[in-house]
Amino acid sequence: MNPAISLSNLDMQVACTYQEFVIPISRERAFKGMAVDVHNLVVKAAPHIMKSVKTIHGDGGPGTIRECTYTKESGCSAIVGTLRVDILDAKNFVYRHTITDGDAYRMMYSVIVEMRYEALGHDKCICKMSTEHHPKEGITYKEEDIEKGNRTMMALYKAMQDYLVANPNAYV
Repeated sequence: MNPAISLSNLDMQVACTYQEFVIPISRERAFKGMAVDVHNLVVKAAPHIMKSVKTIHGDGGPGTIRECTYTKESGCSAIVGTLRVDILDAKNFVYRHTITDGDAYRMMYSVIVEMRYEALGHDKCICKMSTEHHPKEGITYKEEDIEKGNRTMMALYKAMQDYLVANPNAYV
């Protein structure tokens, strides 16, 4: 997983990043595991980063609120974060969530992450991920701040990908 990353609008109110990475499994399996059941898969695949994910409200679809508890080893200075599912579109393979509490939230209002899964044949896909960082008034981002958050996110996705590759019957 070697993502192509581009940064834009660092001097603007919203900092945006775009990443693309190839996943060596089908789009359907990737979406089922990394979007529909991400709250369970991420804990199985990356227990060194994510201790637990608990649904506070909702049924998993849009509007669902989850509390994410990170491990101390994860590098996150805040152990608990809150995530809201905004889009879970199985027809178009799109998943979007907004994070409103956690590591850097003394500096920002929210982080919005959207993933689009596109097929690359029957046994691999590409994930196109966009991230918007919405800072509090007067806050200016440094590129290294954005990159630190993206490294943690990519470690989670790499762990989930590795789990799915090692467990070919999961999410079929």
